[in-house]
Amino acid sequence: ANVVITDREQVYPYLKHVLKDNLKDKDNVKYSVKILDWTRDLHKFPQKYDIILGADVIYVEEVFDALLATLQHLSHDETKIYLSCKIRYDRDTRFLDMVQKHYTLQEVLHDKDKDIKIFLCKKIKILS
Repeated sequence: ANVVITDREQVYPYLKHVLKDNLKDKDNVKYSVKILDWTRDLHKFPQKYDIILGADVIYVEEVFDALLATLQHLSHDETKIYLSCKIRYDRDTRFLDMVQKHYTLQEVLHDKDKDIKIFLCKKIKILS
């Protein structure tokens, strides 16, 4: 599998360094690290992905529309999107409500000790 790992520009150098250290003995792991800003430059990611993992991405309400647009841009009809998050505020639930307009949303894990939930999202198929 080819893995693309993304984060904001501010985190990119640190992320690249950490991955290099952690994967230095894993020659069989193919990965690339890229900067992804949900509010721009989606054209730099023309590929659709089979699996998308989003960890702690639900945090700033002002970019919820951009986050959802990014998920839509990167996914195809069969993509599985896993979102790992804490539901801290009402706004977090509002984002999940936005997601449910386009994707099914299934809670697949709830770590009660850490209060972290993982949701599986699959694109809603419209029958014609």
